[in-house]
Amino acid sequence: TTTQTDLLVASVNEVSNSNTGYKIKVSSLNDGAIKRSGGSQTLTYTMKYDNVSVNLVGSSVTPVTAKTNNIGAAHNNNSDVTISYTGQASGNMVAGTYNDTLTFEIEVN
Repeated sequence: TTTQTDLLVASVNEVSNSNTGYKIKVSSLNDGAIKRSGGSQTLTYTMKYDNVSVNLVGSSVTPVTAKTNNIGAAHNNNSDVTISYTGQASGNMVAGTYNDTLTFEIEVN
């Protein structure tokens, strides 16, 4: 059983020159769960974007806003992506590779 808290999994480089600011949207292929390849077993996780919790439930259909920047200017900023999960005993999990795909979008306000 392994539990992870705020495990750094990515850093997103936000580049924008919008005069109205921007939003970062994210979607999870499995709605906030890692899923076993070739199977249906899952393990849910929580995600933070730039240290703010993001609810990924339903995001496979409708991307959710992870961050809003309302300052119009040129931006070049890095934001960390972390996940947390509570591991399961190996006897409760089917062996295999578990994964999820996150897609990040930048959008003008």
